[in-house]
Amino acid sequence: MNLIDQLAEWKINQLQLYMEHTFAYCKHQTVWKNASPITADDIRTLDAYCRKRFIDLVPHQNSLGHMERWLTHPEYQQLAEALDGAQTPWGYRWKGPFSLCPTDPATIEFSFRLIRRTLPSPIFPATSST
Repeated sequence: MNLIDQLAEWKINQLQLYMEHTFAYCKHQTVWKNASPITADDIRTLDAYCRKRFIDLVPHQNSLGHMERWLTHPEYQQLAEALDGAQTPWGYRWKGPFSLCPTDPATIEFSFRLIRRTLPSPIFPATSST
């Protein structure tokens, strides 16, 4: 909470909470169980604290890249773009899956389910299925 107080003092009005594998999704414990996850209740508490200080909390669930911690588990590997890794233009070779396949409709639905859980709204109502 000290960071939020400092941001408020600086008149910063937005805080993005970046998550890759650290949100405690109901049906995805395999991914976050060893990662000190943040829960939906934690986010609501943090959001209330931010609002009192005129700061908008923006949950930021990565959804395509930076998904290694998800894609190392067999139940998510069918969503990978390059299951065996890939060569980057700058000479680095990823040794395993790191990105969801953006052309797979299952990836889009999966990503929307994650977003619905972190950002309840009329557009993406939260469901208990994620």
